[in-house]
Amino acid sequence: MEGLRASVARLESESRDQRERLERLRQQTATSGTGPVIQILQPELRTMRDGKSIRASVAVDRPVVVGRVTSEMELVTFTVNDRAEKLLANNVFRTEITLARPEETVRIVAIDRQGRRSGLDFVLAREPRAAPAASAASEPPVGLPRPASAAAFGTYHALVIGNNDYKLLRPLKTAVADAREVARVLEQDYGFRVRLLLNASRYDMLAALNDLREKLTEKDNLLIYYAGHGELDDRNQRGHWLPIDAEPSSTANWISNVAITDVLNAMTVQQLLVVADSCYAGTMTRSSLGRLEGGLSEGERLRLLSLMAHQRSRMVMTSGGVEPVLDSTGGSHSAFAHAFLSVLRANVGVLPGQELFGHLRLRVASVADRVQMRQVPEYAPIKYAGHESGDFVFVRRN
Repeated sequence: MEGLRASVARLESESRDQRERLERLRQQTATSGTGPVIQILQPELRTMRDGKSIRASVAVDRPVVVGRVTSEMELVTFTVNDRAEKLLANNVFRTEITLARPEETVRIVAIDRQGRRSGLDFVLAREPRAAPAASAASEPPVGLPRPASAAAFGTYHALVIGNNDYKLLRPLKTAVADAREVARVLEQDYGFRVRLLLNASRYDMLAALNDLREKLTEKDNLLIYYAGHGELDDRNQRGHWLPIDAEPSSTANWISNVAITDVLNAMTVQQLLVVADSCYAGTMTRSSLGRLEGGLSEGERLRLLSLMAHQRSRMVMTSGGVEPVLDSTGGSHSAFAHAFLSVLRANVGVLPGQELFGHLRLRVASVADRVQMRQVPEYAPIKYAGHESGDFVFVRRN
């Protein structure tokens, strides 16, 4: 009898242990699921090209934010700026934000009954009334008339990179469209031999740069256009381009400006221009560039530009300084790309880079100011890339 009771007790103990293990496994499985997902439906949010800052421009002092929360579990807490909010049908929420200042940060937090927490922070900026945009037909012409023979300027190549679909970072909206249109304009209107990379990995980007280093000669000119996320290493103030396989907290797959500069310095091309539409791209520049003397005739300026074409120039044009830059202002292109393309289309023949930059800089700064942002492009020789003199010259096809 004692043996039977002992056996029953042992079986009951094993049964309890099994139930406890199953309960712990159930809780671990529930906890390992995805937490609440917060989506903003109105107003349209714009991701900055640092991958972190999110903004929206509004035309009123009391804008309404509309969104939806998707959650596997019931929510126990849902707040907007520490104020409890109720979810409507289909888990939609609607809340009014008062703008006491030109900019207000909105913080949304959702916590489910398993304790899983999701948060979303973004900035609402009061947008001043914008002046009507000029039509493409009214775009004033720029540049000098194209000479009868443009052979003296050499052969032009371009590597154009646009990254939208990041695996571990917030995706961008306009970088791919920017790259496609820049590639099209350079190829069709300027006769560039273009290589286009979309949603490129670190290997893709570095392999393309090294391939160009091997193939191009001193008779060639090269433009590299990058649109995508950029990041700043705070410790050494070094900027990076981020391929689509970049990790947010590890520099292992980032491409530093130093690595890019080392490849550029090894190239034998005559004119080289890097156009970087990414956050913190301004860390690539060194000193300012001298300008052509005023008062010269068109013929004298063309002769000077043809002389520049035989100098080793290493220039960079950036969409901003050491700061976040806009990904989109509501259109299909970034503020910088829109201005860059507009000036290229307005060129009647020969356009030095510094003149293109002069037209572009004010346009970008003006657009950014309308959405309460500071974004001032820069143009200068690239640090440590072997710049000697001269400037990059855009020569349009007949």
